Amino acid sequence: MEFITLGAIAGAIALIVGIIKGLKYLYHEFVAWADKWLQRGLEPLITKQIEIEEKFENEIFELKEQLKDVKEDFNIEKQLTRKNELMRIFGLLQRDVQLDASEIKHLKKYYDEYTYDGGNSYIKDEYEKHKKAGKI
Repeated sequence: MEFITLGAIAGAIALIVGIIKGLKYLYHEFVAWADKWLQRGLEPLITKQIEIEEKFENEIFELKEQLKDVKEDFNIEKQLTRKNELMRIFGLLQRDVQLDASEIKHLKKYYDEYTYDGGNSYIKDEYEKHKKAGKI
């Protein structure tokens, strides 16, 4: 211990700090190099992924539009079916055919759905006429 001087200790500490700083610099340089290398390697894959995502987004948009059209067609068809069923039942009522409870329930259900989705005044007038007459 007699031969270790304060200067030797300071020199050893300076050497250790220098080695640590050197390793830190090499680490940061390696990370930067690896990042650039990975970016160059991954760039075509990222570009392809973006293209695929855009293609899928466009296809999903087109499918949603087609679904809207199908849904609209379905709703029109449903409304036409309701109207036809109401007209059939009104025809029975005009011929004084007595409806049972399930047919009346069926009529009210179709009428409520038909008027909820718009309907027309003729159906509403017919319904009210038969209701006032006590047939419903």
